[in-house]
Amino acid sequence: MSAQRGQGPRFYRTTKSAQKLVGEILTLLAEFGAESFHVQQKDGKPSAIAFQHAGIVFQMEPDFAGLAARLANSTRSDARSADARAVAWAQVRTLLEMQLEMVESRAMSAASMVPRTRLRGRSTSWGR
Repeated sequence: MSAQRGQGPRFYRTTKSAQKLVGEILTLLAEFGAESFHVQQKDGKPSAIAFQHAGIVFQMEPDFAGLAARLANSTRSDARSADARAVAWAQVRTLLEMQLEMVESRAMSAASMVPRTRLRGRSTSWGR
């Protein structure tokens, strides 16, 4: 496994744009019953998402610079040319879809989904 880890991220390619992937994430959240969601933009590009599901607030802000550095240092030439923003949002979409399916099938609770973060100094649950 360590040899593969040196090659770069496992999921390093996507043919979709970051904007399209964020749209897919919002559709996915709506399909799984998220009460609300918000996309934060920086320089006209999606930089973070926040959503409320089962009364719990989640925020996801990919580290685009960190992923870009990892892709640039990859031993795979196709990974070195990948769009870090698109790859990051593709990974977020996959992570969320797997977790939301587990919550729906009751294999895990929404409270155990990651990442669960604090927003503006408040607890992750509304009303607390």
